[in-house]
Amino acid sequence: ALVEAGRLAILSGDGASAREAYTAALDIDSNALDQDEGNQLLQLALSARETLLALRIAESLRRRYPHRWGNCNNAAYLALLSGQEASALAQEAERIVKAVPNNPNFLSTLALAKLLTNKPDEALSAMRRRGGTPLLHGERALLAAILFAKEKIAEGHKLADGLVPDRMLPEEWALLERFRPSN
Repeated sequence: ALVEAGRLAILSGDGASAREAYTAALDIDSNALDQDEGNQLLQLALSARETLLALRIAESLRRRYPHRWGNCNNAAYLALLSGQEASALAQEAERIVKAVPNNPNFLSTLALAKLLTNKPDEALSAMRRRGGTPLLHGERALLAAILFAKEKIAEGHKLADGLVPDRMLPEEWALLERFRPSN
């Protein structure tokens, strides 16, 4: 009933009610949501900047549908942002990129993993492999953090200029602030 209520809320354009219904269904049964409903909740959680809820649903989708590389990538990215063990997640990010080498989202996850394992050169290389694909605000923050880590301060500031916390996950903003020089 909660899943159906979530579907109806989505159809009527009520994202907040959909998020509430889907989350309640997830609380009762971690397998309550299929791939489509899980992705809807994931997008709703990301829009609401609820990283832990997003991670929870991403991990559920990865467990249930491990053959879908996007599920694996989403879980790895959110786990990295949430402070889970970066070296193991870096191996997972490498596995994902090896399977799908040119996906820009997967390359961003690999870059995050490399940055968090103190390999800023490899992180920058992964971001450059994205080519001209536009960056989301969180990805711009990631690239700026990488540039700061590589002591390319002017480039980092130029890229970070105009970024605001409410256009990305709180952990993405925190990552930028962690690497941004204090002066």
